[in-house]
Amino acid sequence: MKAERPLAVSIVCTAGFISCFLVLLVITSPPIQQVGRWYALYLSAGAVFTVICLGSLWMMRKWAVIGYTLYAILNQGVYALAGMWNERVLFLQAVIVAVGIYYYKKME
Repeated sequence: MKAERPLAVSIVCTAGFISCFLVLLVITSPPIQQVGRWYALYLSAGAVFTVICLGSLWMMRKWAVIGYTLYAILNQGVYALAGMWNERVLFLQAVIVAVGIYYYKKME
């Protein structure tokens, strides 16, 4: 039985897709390049992984919640260690994780 996608999942996935698109637009900007090449590569890989997880969350797959949660924890750790922690990134990731956990039982 295919699970029907709740509106909240559609909203957080759309916000996440927009965020990934914006990240990909700024990867070549001077502020990102000043941090270092590793940061641009990290942002690119993170955006690709996020799109995969959000696409799977859109299709109501349980593994997407687990994968995205682990990525969000890793991402916050990288930002903290690099001294670039950002509460806006944490907020969006926390909302996506919370919505995913809330609807986890309805997923395939």
